[in-house]
Amino acid sequence: MELVNNSANQINTLNVYPNPASDQATILFTADKIENCSINLMDIAGRIVFTTSIESVIGDNQFQLNLYDFAKGMYMVIIQNDDGMMQKRIVIQ
Repeated sequence: MELVNNSANQINTLNVYPNPASDQATILFTADKIENCSINLMDIAGRIVFTTSIESVIGDNQFQLNLYDFAKGMYMVIIQNDDGMMQKRIVIQ
């Protein structure tokens, strides 16, 4: 897991499971405040292949990501808000 701009980051943890995944992955993160967050999936070439926005809640947040449309390989799950971002690798098999 990689934390960027940790001075004011309001996303405290990020977990993606199962990893590796084939059909579906669960993205779990905790937040300190209610705000809009973007969830992005970036391929190994740096292209954003999926993006969505959600409103986080204080505490645990969960998002189900369907993986049927993505080629096998390594990707980066990126959660962003106004205060920074967190990212974690996932392998789709």
